Amino acid sequence: MEQTVVSYIPETNGHSDPEPIYCKFVVIETAGTRNLIVGPVSEYPYHANLVDRFCSDNLIASSWIQRPDLVRIFDSAVKIRGGGYLSFDFARKEVKLAGVSKAYGAYQPNQIARVVERTDFFVGFNVSISGL
Repeated sequence: MEQTVVSYIPETNGHSDPEPIYCKFVVIETAGTRNLIVGPVSEYPYHANLVDRFCSDNLIASSWIQRPDLVRIFDSAVKIRGGGYLSFDFARKEVKLAGVSKAYGAYQPNQIARVVERTDFFVGFNVSISGL
C-alpha cells in the first residue's frame, strides 16, 4: 500500500525557528493508498473538518451527518482509520503523535509508523508515536 501525507499546514514563510504547531490528523485509506491528513487545530478544530476538506479536494462523495464533528463518506472503498493529535516542535526537531478522535476512533500506531518511514514529510524530525 502506498503511503502519503496530505498537509493542510500553512507554510512557515521562511522562519528558521517558528513556534510549535499543534494539529489534528486522520488516516483515510483510498484505493491502495493510506493518507495521513494533517491540519492545524486553529483551522481544523474537529477531525471532521479534515475529512471534509480531503473529500472535497479529492471529489469523494461525503456529507455532514452532525456538524461540526461528523462527516460520512459514501464511497465504500474509502475508509477512515482513526485519528489523533500531532505536534511539530521545530526548535527541537520533534514530532509527537498521540490521542484519539472522538468521532473516528483510535489510529493504529503501526500504520502511522509506515507513513513516517515511507514518506519525506517527517525527514529531519525525531518522531514519537504513542502506542509503539
